[in-house]
Order: sequence, then C-alpha cells, then structure tokens
Amino acid sequence: MFVKYCVLVLSLLFFYGCLSAEGKKELVVKGPLETLAKKPGAHIKKIEAMGDHSWLNLGKPVADPKWGVARGRAWAPKMTFAENVNVAFFVGTGRHGYMKPNGHFMDDLWAYDVNGNKWICLYPGTSKKTKLKLDEHGFEVTLDGIANPVSFCSHAYNNLTYLPDTGRFMLTYRCSPWWTKALPQRGEWLGIPKDKLKAYAVGKLNNNARHPIYYNVTKGTWERSYVENKKVMRKGGMSSSFMGVLEYIPSKKKIFYLYGGKVVYFDPAKNEWSNVSPSSKHKITYDMNGCLDTKRNRMLIFKGNGFWAYNLEKDSWETPKSENQPKYLPTCVKGSTFYDKTNDAVIVFYKIKNIYKLHIYICESGKWEEKEIKFPDNFRSAYKLIHGFYHPGLNACFYYMAGDSDNKQARMLVYRYKK
Repeated sequence: MFVKYCVLVLSLLFFYGCLSAEGKKELVVKGPLETLAKKPGAHIKKIEAMGDHSWLNLGKPVADPKWGVARGRAWAPKMTFAENVNVAFFVGTGRHGYMKPNGHFMDDLWAYDVNGNKWICLYPGTSKKTKLKLDEHGFEVTLDGIANPVSFCSHAYNNLTYLPDTGRFMLTYRCSPWWTKALPQRGEWLGIPKDKLKAYAVGKLNNNARHPIYYNVTKGTWERSYVENKKVMRKGGMSSSFMGVLEYIPSKKKIFYLYGGKVVYFDPAKNEWSNVSPSSKHKITYDMNGCLDTKRNRMLIFKGNGFWAYNLEKDSWETPKSENQPKYLPTCVKGSTFYDKTNDAVIVFYKIKNIYKLHIYICESGKWEEKEIKFPDNFRSAYKLIHGFYHPGLNACFYYMAGDSDNKQARMLVYRYKK
C-alpha cells in the first residue's frame, strides 16, 4: 500500500511539474531563428556573476552574416522579450523615410540572440525590387499570398508584445507615411496615381489598427489577422492616439491595449477586440511608457509627471503609492522601462538633456530611488538612444545603445539592480 502511495505522489509531482514548465518550454522555431546559438556564450557567466547595481558592456553584438547589425531607432524603447525562445524582438522606424545603405527600407525586424550576443535579421526590410499585391482584405501580401507588411510601424512606441502560447510577436499596425520616395513602386499595388504619391497617401491599403500584425517564430513568417468587429479600434492606422501601450496579460490570456486614454482587450483565440473601460480621467494621451507588474496584476503607466496604475482584476484605474516620485518620467523617445520580477521593482533608465538617469520604483513600498550611474570604463556615453528588455532568468536588464538609424558605435549594456 505504501509503495502504491509513493508511486501516486511521484506521478502527481511529475504531472504538475510538467504543467508548471509548459509556459517556459522552448518552441521549435523556423526560418532565420534556426541559427540561434546552441549553448550560452562566455558572456552569460559574466552576467550571472554581476553584483548589485552593476553594469557590463557586451560590446557591439555579433552581426547577422548577411544583413549586419541592427540600427538604433527613435521612439523604440521596448525590445520585446520572448522567454521561451530566449530572444528579444527589435523593430521600429528611424529617421523618417530612411533607406539603409544596403537598399532596404527601415521597416525591418530583428531578433537579439541572448545566448549568442548576436543579431539575427528576421526581415531585412522592403527594397525597391519588392513586388507585392493587396489581398481581399486590403493587406499587403507576396504574389503567392504570404503576408508581407510594408512601412507598418510609424515608430514602435510600446505598441508591441509577445504571445508565448503560440510563439507570435505581435504589434499594433500604425502606418508609417514616409515611404513614398524610398519605395515609389508601392503606389502601383496600392492604386495611387504617380501625381498623388506623397506622404500620408494610403490608396486602397487597409490601414485600420484593429488588424494585428504577427511574426510567427514557429513558421518564420509574417502573419496578418483580419478582425471583424468594427465597433472597436475604428480609426485609421496613422492616428496619434495609437501611440499606446500593448501588453500580453498571462492571467487573462488576452492583450491589454491602452490608446488615447482608453483600455481595450484583444483575445487572440477569438480574434476579437472588446471595449473594457471608459476613457481615463487622467491626461493619458499618447507616447506613454508602461509595464506589467505581475505580482499585483496591474499595468503601471507613466509620462512626464503622471504616474498611474490599471488594476487588471477590477478593470479600473488606481492611484499607486508614489513617494519621492521624480519630477519627470520619460516618454518613449527618452528611455526604457520594465518590471524587474526578481526584485519586485520597476527599472526606469532614460536620457534627458544629454544626461542619463536611472530611477527605481519599489513596488511594495511605493517609493522611488535614484541611482548614480557608473558606466563601464569601456563605454562611451555619446548620443545614443535606449532600447531595452528585462531577462527574468538572468535577473538582468539589457540595453541596446545606438544612434538613430545608426549602428557605428552601437553597444549592448547589461545592468543588474540587485543580485
């Protein structure tokens, strides 16, 4: 009897262990991500050995063998981390209408390989040789019908997230209007006459923001989802109100989206948006920074002197404790923010008036701390934009520092708040 009991207990432990590990199970990836590093590089041990409030310079990440090194880009503070693939996605427009020296537009998509400290180019960007068409929904596709969005991200803001269950990087479509000189042939499949080919022209393109764009790591391809319900997200894809905060909420299996002071949810399983809350009474308009406090299941949102919390259980706005709050909290162009799960803190790293700032928000006490920044001796803090993500497994913040549409002096820094 005792033996049978032990076998039963062990079986249950094994069963529940498998369930708890399911969310972190690595996916089978296809396409460019098949070149991911097979094992951790020597830099991983250096990261693991970092002490409290310490920095590490990993140098310029190894270039993609064909497409080189990712360029920095304005208003792109968030590199979306996919824990079950161990990469961070990087996307966004740089200089308006910028064409890279390799002849590709800056509507490219990259993945930073953590184990390899290297770049993997998932999509090099549209070139003047690209030939596409519109499908029945008005979406851009290849001539054989595969999704191929063009100039789809008018700066990234926080309009991107990752769906771990299906291995899809998701972003809210916001048409970038500065493509006409770089990609004049696009006017042909959009049905725009040459004499009307100018910025903000859309022709027959379906530019509504309610239709999400995905990059599926299990297929190595773009995907575009047509969403029927027209009562939500009714405006076009270039409205400034869509400079929002998008975040996958594990407890709901839905995506939170704050835009124009209003919260809506997207259910990827049902492929539909739903209205949740009325517009906030606070002055939450656009270009906000935000992150998910997983311990309290709330979204923390800020900009300038405003700091707000959205309770995801009650679907209501709250005023968080905020002692010693900085007079200024950054917009998307100034810096990056994310929740440090290990230390239950929000890390806010930004640059204002050519001075780097580091503020830590202690979630339990509601107090803010300002930390003195001592960069590694081998890091030159010349003008660089900040793009970042938090790696819970390594308990470390990664920051890609690069100039706008530039990669010459690009560096990957790592910061640890507390060991």
